[in-house]
Amino acid sequence: MGTLLLKFRSCSEDENLTGEDMLHRSRFPALKDAVNNMCGNNNDLKVAIGYLLKQAVIVMRGVYLINGDDSKATDVDNFLAVLQLHWGHMFRKAASAVELKRQHRLRKPSQLPDENDVCAWLYLTADEDPYY
Repeated sequence: MGTLLLKFRSCSEDENLTGEDMLHRSRFPALKDAVNNMCGNNNDLKVAIGYLLKQAVIVMRGVYLINGDDSKATDVDNFLAVLQLHWGHMFRKAASAVELKRQHRLRKPSQLPDENDVCAWLYLTADEDPYY
């Protein structure tokens, strides 16, 4: 989260911004640029940052509600709404790439051929190879 804050500060061109400032909807474009600059082509990191932002919103909302600062809690809720609206084009491609990589590691179980096709192939080739 600290590295994201540094990238956020550089994208905003304001070194005095805090972690709370990242979770304000008016600064969302700078946060979006910071996430893209930080992650580059690292899809795993991008998805992790997305979920980290969601978790940070939940934690900060709880802190604000406990402290009785309802206006800041509402602001954080508004940021979450903006994050959810932009989730598709910010994180969905990265999440699908991560899922595809996971399936590849597991030898693509969702992309295996149909069982009937395998049985038909075995039946057709069984006569050709006596050792099969």
